[in-house]
Amino acid sequence: MNETIRKLISHFLNSKIQKIEPIKIGVSSRNYFRVYSKSNSYIVSIVPHDQKNEYYNFLKIHRILQKNSIPVPKILTNNDKLFFTLQEDLGLMSIQGFASKSSNYKKINTVYQKIIDLIINIQEIKIDTKVLSERSFNYKNIMNEYKRLIEPYLIINFLKIDNLTLKRKIKKYYSDLAKTISSQKMFFCHRDFQSSNIFLSKTKQISIIDFQGARLALPLYDLVSIIECNYVNLSPKVKTNLQNYYFSKNKKLCMSQIKFNELYNLTLIQRKLHDAAIFAKLFLDSKSKTYYKYLINCLEVINSKEKNIFKLD
Repeated sequence: MNETIRKLISHFLNSKIQKIEPIKIGVSSRNYFRVYSKSNSYIVSIVPHDQKNEYYNFLKIHRILQKNSIPVPKILTNNDKLFFTLQEDLGLMSIQGFASKSSNYKKINTVYQKIIDLIINIQEIKIDTKVLSERSFNYKNIMNEYKRLIEPYLIINFLKIDNLTLKRKIKKYYSDLAKTISSQKMFFCHRDFQSSNIFLSKTKQISIIDFQGARLALPLYDLVSIIECNYVNLSPKVKTNLQNYYFSKNKKLCMSQIKFNELYNLTLIQRKLHDAAIFAKLFLDSKSKTYYKYLINCLEVINSKEKNIFKLD
């Protein structure tokens, strides 16, 4: 954190900053810090200047969520020149931390049901489609994700697939998947609804962060993101119970259980291809064993659902 931002925060708090701790959140390019004053702690988020649109998206989506009573951290102050926000500190217990420390099935199931209730509440937000139309999960945008991310980093650079016939087969499969997903009714979607972006207070209040990528998308996208999160290994029993809970509670789905299961699996494959490409890029840049582990896990999930996706017939 640079000295200018430090001084501005100290001035706003009318208190000397006692300590600053960097925070690592997922694979975010934003810089996060926990700032301690004499009596309290706060979170500072700083967006790189070349990604300033994310800063403005965060503020826009924050207003929408707050207006609709979705629990998000309070913004105490922000700066449009330095692209930082000073926010309420939600504490240290992310759902990733909670799930990794708890082995109690009932506790995990209860907390995750609250999270799914929150997903349904988010999807009930009525919003002018023009607000998020440019970033809706339509066919064009899903295929752009394949072109700029999945094909170069996963297919070509990591898997080293250079056979033209196989590359065409994979792209055709993804295109068909994208058509099916994008043809469904779209709802307001967090877009990165994973365990490290959801926090649990001491009173079991659920709050969300990192929502600047929100868009219109298939309702199952956020559901898949949290149930099949790369950082938490839920048991098959919990996963099935949560899927059934969502299906029974969401009255706007208007689809059969069979259709729901089909779309869940297709959304899971799409999400894991996206995540595998992200981890492939990070692994190729850093050679980190952690990113490699997550990457292989993604590929194993994909192969469990679609065995021949990376093979010629």
